Amino acid sequence: MTNPFLTQEWQETWYQFGGNKRKLIQFSKNKEQMGIMLINRFIPLYVNSGRNYTNTMETSHADYFISNIKGSVQRGVALFFDVPQGGELAQVLKRNGANTVELYPGFVTNIEAPFETYYRKQFNSKRRAELAKFNKRLSLLGQLKFDIYDDQSDLPTVLSLVNSFYRILNERYKSKKEYNRNLTDKGWNFIEELIQATLGKGMILSVTSLDGHPISFAISYRFSDTIIYSMAGFDISFTRYNLGNVHLMKLIEWCTNNGFRKFDFSKGQGVYKDKWANTAYVLNLYILPLGTGLKDKITSQFLFLYYQLISNARRNGISRIVKQFKHKIMTKKTDTDLPIERISVRNIVDKQVPFSYSDISYMPMTLKRDMLNVIYDLLAESEKIYISKANSNAIFLSNSLTTVGWRI
Repeated sequence: MTNPFLTQEWQETWYQFGGNKRKLIQFSKNKEQMGIMLINRFIPLYVNSGRNYTNTMETSHADYFISNIKGSVQRGVALFFDVPQGGELAQVLKRNGANTVELYPGFVTNIEAPFETYYRKQFNSKRRAELAKFNKRLSLLGQLKFDIYDDQSDLPTVLSLVNSFYRILNERYKSKKEYNRNLTDKGWNFIEELIQATLGKGMILSVTSLDGHPISFAISYRFSDTIIYSMAGFDISFTRYNLGNVHLMKLIEWCTNNGFRKFDFSKGQGVYKDKWANTAYVLNLYILPLGTGLKDKITSQFLFLYYQLISNARRNGISRIVKQFKHKIMTKKTDTDLPIERISVRNIVDKQVPFSYSDISYMPMTLKRDMLNVIYDLLAESEKIYISKANSNAIFLSNSLTTVGWRI
C-alpha cells in the first residue's frame, strides 16, 4: 500500500511550498517517491523530501530508496524525520550507519469491528455515558451532522468550507497563545493546495457541523488498514461540550465500519490520545552519513548532539514556551470581540421561539462561548431551549425555568 506522504501529489505539493527551488534528488518505485533535498551546500546537508511535514516516513521499498540515495550522493549527511522505530525504513537506515534521535512519542488505537466492541473495551460505562451526554447536548443545539469527504468530486464542497477551517484553527491557537506554522499565509496556502491535490488520493476530511456551520474538522490519511490523524481543529466555543472527543468518536466509528483496523494519532502527546489510544510507539530522526570520510562522521555526530538537545527541550516543555513567544511576537493584536454584558432577568421574556445554533453562529467568539456555556447548564434542567430577540440591543435564552440575557 502506498504511503500517502510519498505519493507524487503530496511530494510535489510539499516541494512547491517547502522546496525553495533547492536541489532535490528523488527516486520512484511503485507509486512512491522518496529522496533528499540539499539544505546546506557547505556541509553538505540534506533532508528527506517532505521534511518534518509528514506524519510518518515508512515504505516497503526502503532498501531501494536508501541504496539509490547513497549511490547518487557520495558525501554529506542526510536527515530523515518522523521514521517509526522498528519499521523497515528504520532498520535499513540503521544498517547503513545512521545515528538515532528519539523525536516524539506516537499513539495508535487498534480497533475491532464492530465499533461497540472496541468502545466498550476502551471506555468504562461512566465515560461512555459522558460522551453520550455531550453528543446529545450538541444535537439539541440544532441539526448536528458528521460528514466524510474522501473523493475528488467532493472538492467544490470542501473548498467552500476552507475559510471556516482556518477560523476554527486560528481561534484555537489564539486561545492557547501558541504559534502554529500552518496558520501563516504560506502554511495555510500549503494546506489548501494539499486538499486540492490529495483529497480522495489518500486524504480524508471529516467535518462536524451544526445547522450547516462547521464546528470541527480533521484531516486524515489512508495507509493500508490504518487511518493517520494529521491535523484537526474544533470551535473553542464548544469547550464544555467535549466536541473534540465527540468528533473522534464518530470518526473512529466510521473507520471501523469501513474496514480500517488501526487509528494512528501520529506524533506528539495529548490527553485525548491517552484516552483513545491503546498502543504507543516512537518516531525517530535518523542522521545518515552519505560518505565514508571523517568530515561526514564528525558532522553526523555533531548533528546527533544538537538534535538530542532539541528533543530534551521538547520533553521538558521548552519548545512550548518558544511557540508561545513566537505567537506573541508574530500575532497582530486585534480587538474583534465585544465585551460581554449580561442582563439581569427576573421574568420570562416575551416573543420566544425555539433555539437553533444558527441564531448565534455569527456572534463574536467570546460572546458565543458565554452563550453556549449558559445553554449547556440550561440543558441540564430542560431539553427545550428558547431564544428571544426583544429588540436589536439584547438577546435572551430560556428553558422556561431560567432566563439569561445579554446586551449586544
